[in-house]
Amino acid sequence: MKQHFSKFVALALATAIGVPFMYANPNSKFEEKIKKLKSQVKPVREFRGEIPWDLSAKGKAINHRNGANTRSAVNEPDLQFENIGTYDFLEAPDGSTWFYTAEYEKEYYEVSEWYTEQIIKAFKFTIYDSQFNLVGTIADEITPQPGESKVAYIALDPAVTSLFFNNDSNYEVMVYIAMNTSADFGYEVNYYNKVYSINGEKDENGNDICIGIMNGRCVDSLNASSSEENFYFSFAEDIYPDMDDFEFDDFIDYVKSVKTSVKVYGKYSGDETPSALEKDILFVSMPGDTTEGIYLISFSEAGVPYYVFSFYEKPYFVDPTGMATDESITPDNSLVIETYTLKNGAFELISETNIPVETPDIDEQLAYYFYSIGSVSWKNDIDTKVNGTLNAPAYIVARDYVLASQPDDNTPSYFIYGNDGKMIRTLAENTDAINLLNSEMGDQPHAMFVTRESYTEYAFTFVDLYSGEKLFVLDQNNNEDPLTASCQRIKGKDGKYKYAFEMEYDDLDDDSNDIKRIAWYNQDGSLDRIDYINMGKDVMYAAINMYPECLSPYVFDTDDAMEYAVLVKRAYGNTTRSEFLVVDDNGERYAHFSEDDGYGYPVMFSILPGEPNSLMMVYGDDYAYNLYIYNLPFVSTTGVNEILSSNGSVEKILNYDGENMTANGCFIEVYSISGVKMAEGYQSVSFNRFNNKGLYVVKLTDSNGKTKSLKMAI
Repeated sequence: MKQHFSKFVALALATAIGVPFMYANPNSKFEEKIKKLKSQVKPVREFRGEIPWDLSAKGKAINHRNGANTRSAVNEPDLQFENIGTYDFLEAPDGSTWFYTAEYEKEYYEVSEWYTEQIIKAFKFTIYDSQFNLVGTIADEITPQPGESKVAYIALDPAVTSLFFNNDSNYEVMVYIAMNTSADFGYEVNYYNKVYSINGEKDENGNDICIGIMNGRCVDSLNASSSEENFYFSFAEDIYPDMDDFEFDDFIDYVKSVKTSVKVYGKYSGDETPSALEKDILFVSMPGDTTEGIYLISFSEAGVPYYVFSFYEKPYFVDPTGMATDESITPDNSLVIETYTLKNGAFELISETNIPVETPDIDEQLAYYFYSIGSVSWKNDIDTKVNGTLNAPAYIVARDYVLASQPDDNTPSYFIYGNDGKMIRTLAENTDAINLLNSEMGDQPHAMFVTRESYTEYAFTFVDLYSGEKLFVLDQNNNEDPLTASCQRIKGKDGKYKYAFEMEYDDLDDDSNDIKRIAWYNQDGSLDRIDYINMGKDVMYAAINMYPECLSPYVFDTDDAMEYAVLVKRAYGNTTRSEFLVVDDNGERYAHFSEDDGYGYPVMFSILPGEPNSLMMVYGDDYAYNLYIYNLPFVSTTGVNEILSSNGSVEKILNYDGENMTANGCFIEVYSISGVKMAEGYQSVSFNRFNNKGLYVVKLTDSNGKTKSLKMAI
């Protein structure tokens, strides 16, 4: 066991410092490991949450083969972008989703007959709003600073501001740049963010003028805006002490000195802008297994920012170098959770929680418990409503059980802890998987925990994450007609949730069509119905997209029938290829995307919230992407087609100022996109409690009983 453990600890350290594990002479390799760590390139926003409407249904076709013409009812896109090398999404100040494409000017150097290096010399980002209207472009040349050799990574930071960096009316973006350095500088990576004003000043060469530089990696942005724009940005830098100050005998002290320094900034006031909040976290005290834990979570309440840092009070291992001088974890340790908020113009520590780190009671082999927050529902792991308050939050804590002999395997359990560090309730123990499910605004976060009941059978347990209440438990075997763990829940017009499961086995109809089945359960665990989705013939594999944006019956059309977005791998002779379908439970196809469209092979598609919603279909070839935009819904049956922008009005009847909606002489009703009534009132409705941004249906009834319905984005 000693050999297993020594390898495990060394692996943990090597992972922490960003290098592959190797058995090596420690006297000669420590410095090399540190150099490799410093040379690793970190992408933009390591804690950026997934874009919730991204379907992530990726499938690359194998070869190209023409087939039968099965074009969808949607014949032509509403908008298209062709020959795009890079694209991504942005977060606008009003919470809407923007989009950008990137072009790079490159120089090519032949390193050998087998390898040609590409050097980025200049960039151009083209930015579009949620309606794909052109906002503007940012273009500039890249000038390496002394010691820098080339661009290692470049992208736009996701956050778009308007008044953070200056006070003009232009939007602002940060270009995140990672630059490699030469051997004389230890092959380190320099990180900085160049700020540009869209449609701002140009230099004599037509390049955009940089209006500011923020050093480090932007690991978090917080939009705490209410009546006016209010952003906070967090930047991290990894700090290494000088190797020359340490001898091998005290290398443990060196490892324990490496840290990440986080600085939070309010409004920018020039290169000497002071940070509003600073926090240093040692690498060896990072939460979780000390390599991948989320150490920073931010949120806002009524325009007030809150920052939550988590870390171990002491280095997790007595010897974090992997040299196994001491194979134990540090005794009397705890996961520390600190909460800061802005008071009287300065950040103050308002809460500190210490959760004791326990050691598994097992004699056969060394084992560990790793603790973290944020890994279940990210920012919603902080409970300020049920068991905690803003000044004394409670937490959803993940505890991973890991054996030293099996460092790549872990068994997580989940608990609710109070602000005093005491466990309130167990959510689930020894789980195989967790599926975070959709929650409408005002409801608790909710999850499905998967636990093994026997060697071949699993149970699905549905739990409200703040109260810990278990709603029901399903046997995955489902009377020998098993369910998969691909599950989602949607609230219906009656205000109750229904749970959708993709069933494990498909059916065949009399014409040899493959039928995908979706089982819907009520929130008391009783079966509601099974939907049958006709996918056509020769299906090798199929998967239903289970994101809530796709399971609403009102996304692709506006009637009550449910439509499904399906990824299909279909056999074509000796090959397969990917197709995307939108089809309802009556077999009607609303869209079909494949290589037959002539745009390339389908890569993925995304639902983009906006006014109206859009479907972005992405095709690829060997060199670039083609993006095709389709307005949603494909079919409208209710006449709800008009859109109210966040700053506009319809016929000067309805107005929205960001907090309140008014319509003189009218009764106002607000519904979620799935038909649930969210608010009502005569002449005025407050949106202060609406936590989720998105589309809502507004119904106006005037004094004569005449009604008018429209969609509104908040």
